[in-house]
Amino acid sequence: MNDLYVDSSFRKQGIGEALLRKAIAFAKSENATYVKLETAEDNYTAQSLYEAIGFIKLSLIDGYYSYKFDINT
Repeated sequence: MNDLYVDSSFRKQGIGEALLRKAIAFAKSENATYVKLETAEDNYTAQSLYEAIGFIKLSLIDGYYSYKFDINT
C-alpha cells in the first residue's frame, strides 16, 4: 500500500479502516498472500489502526515501521 490518507475533517469515522479492509479484500481476491505497508515511527494513530485490524509490526528502518497482514490467518 502507498499513501493511505484521510482528510482531517473526515477522520474518526471509520474511513481508514474501511479502505484498509477493502484493500485486504482486493488482495485476497487476487490470490495475494499478504498486504504490506509502512508508516512513520511517530504515526501512533495509524499504528493503532493497523494493529487493531490485525497487521503485525515487522521492523523499523529509517524511521518507518513495516507492517504485514497475512491474508490466510
